[in-house]
Amino acid sequence: MWKKLVSWKNDREGNLSIMLAVSIVPILALVGMAVDLQNTNTSRSYVQYVIDSAVIAGSKEMQAGKTKDEIEAYVDTYVDSALASKGLSITCGQAQVSFAEGSQNIDMSISCSQSTTLTALIGYDHLDFTVSSGSTYGVGKVDVAFVFDVSGSMGQNGKMSALKNAAQDAVDILLPEGGSAITEDGDVRLAMVSYSSMMNAGEYFEAVTNINPTRTHTGTSGQWVKVCTKYKKNGKCKKYEWQYQTGPSTSSTTNTCLKERIGTQAFTDEDPGPNAWFTPASVAYNNSS
Repeated sequence: MWKKLVSWKNDREGNLSIMLAVSIVPILALVGMAVDLQNTNTSRSYVQYVIDSAVIAGSKEMQAGKTKDEIEAYVDTYVDSALASKGLSITCGQAQVSFAEGSQNIDMSISCSQSTTLTALIGYDHLDFTVSSGSTYGVGKVDVAFVFDVSGSMGQNGKMSALKNAAQDAVDILLPEGGSAITEDGDVRLAMVSYSSMMNAGEYFEAVTNINPTRTHTGTSGQWVKVCTKYKKNGKCKKYEWQYQTGPSTSSTTNTCLKERIGTQAFTDEDPGPNAWFTPASVAYNNSS
């Protein structure tokens, strides 16, 4: 009996199985941690994308003039819908939204919990993470130049009317009446120029040329007139002749087209004025009063 006990003591067969049995739990835990960390990183990336998109959407709502409460409710709904549609195994709390006073900044953060699988073997049934993002709405100082094609081809199929409407919409959007809540006076400047060598200034013609758009022309004109050169005894005309007769004439012309400005102020922002007036397009202005 004693010899058998001693033989058992010296028997080393099956050591690998014992070591494997002892180490299987930590091995599974390590593999599980790698899998769960990858899942958590994937979820975190998606939540970050959602938060980034939400603050941008909030900035657009701010541009539309919505109140802070309306913006907060909007971005909360946006985040909840986006996270629910993905079907991730995460649980997120309420998104925290804050607004910086005196600016157009929106900041948001959210905390989430990712359920684990094999990592639960070592006591971690979830992994927590927090993401945050922020946005600001503002355009700074902007110069916008429009170049309009007003050549002959634009006179067909309503192209010119559509162009005029689009130009007016651009002015209303970039320079809204009463100013903008996100820009100050002088932050946005517009320039408009046409392809042609002249453009119609319309009601602004006199203000930029210092010339009345309606001009009166005086001169001498002539026409052929049928004149009686011989009469009958009863006073009726017996013979007519065509004669060319001349005399003074007066006519009025209205033209509000301009050429580009010339001189030292040709390429500056100087307001129209002495030595900086725009040139009328019609040469008739040069010899009329």
